[in-house]
Amino acid sequence: MSFYEYMQIYIGDDTPLGDLARCIHVDSQFPKELHNSDEILAWFREGSRLGQLNLADIKRAIAIYTQFGAAK
Repeated sequence: MSFYEYMQIYIGDDTPLGDLARCIHVDSQFPKELHNSDEILAWFREGSRLGQLNLADIKRAIAIYTQFGAAK
């Protein structure tokens, strides 16, 4: 399961993970096939992609994905 697919679980949540999931969902340029945590973080850091997103929330989402979603 890719990071994009995993984050779709959180779209309806009223949490920082939900906010991030919604941002990813509406971003037509977000790479839907990313699996590697370093590549995911690098994508957010490129250019001005962080915008109003909190880097700590992104890192937390990646850690949760690595622990629970990456193996699916």
